[in-house]
Amino acid sequence: NQYGARLRSATFVTNSGQAVLEIRNSTLSGHTYFQQPMIQCAVGSSVKFYNSILWRYGSQNPNTNLINDIITNNNNDVNICDIKNSILFKQLGTTLTNSTTGINPRLTDLSNPEGPDRLMYTADDGFIPCSCSPGVNSGLNSLNLQAVDILNNNRIINGNIDRGAYEISNTVTDNKVFYVKPGPLGGNGLSWTTAFNN
Repeated sequence: NQYGARLRSATFVTNSGQAVLEIRNSTLSGHTYFQQPMIQCAVGSSVKFYNSILWRYGSQNPNTNLINDIITNNNNDVNICDIKNSILFKQLGTTLTNSTTGINPRLTDLSNPEGPDRLMYTADDGFIPCSCSPGVNSGLNSLNLQAVDILNNNRIINGNIDRGAYEISNTVTDNKVFYVKPGPLGGNGLSWTTAFNN
């Protein structure tokens, strides 16, 4: 896919100059066990994080001392750390524009990004938001630069872009109750018959 990249145990180093890391309509994930930031910019560099999701998963010995997901030389200067219309796991002491921290983005299965078919960039990917996700239809269309999402679906469906790498076509649900039961992954959580599985 021309819009996606897979990075595992990656390090970015800028030796000189002023690097600008710009992330738009992307989904990044990490584990709660590790304390390091997921994005860190050196002095002279900056990060722009738009319409994106940066979330951590894991329940075995989560690190309660997690530091911010994004660290720059000055997280309160939008010229250095510009976060707009995004969902982050932990981002304290930072100027955020229409972004949330600590609110689960309700992605299908963060622990299994490839989904049951074990192929990334297919319709069962674990990073696809559920219809109850706060990321659905909550992005800012003007921050989008692509006509299609990571699966080659139209980038804007139902009037507003979704936050993250995937655009879902199902209708967003206003349900406040979702059903979850043990078993194979899947379901939409709207009844016991179609419960989310863990």
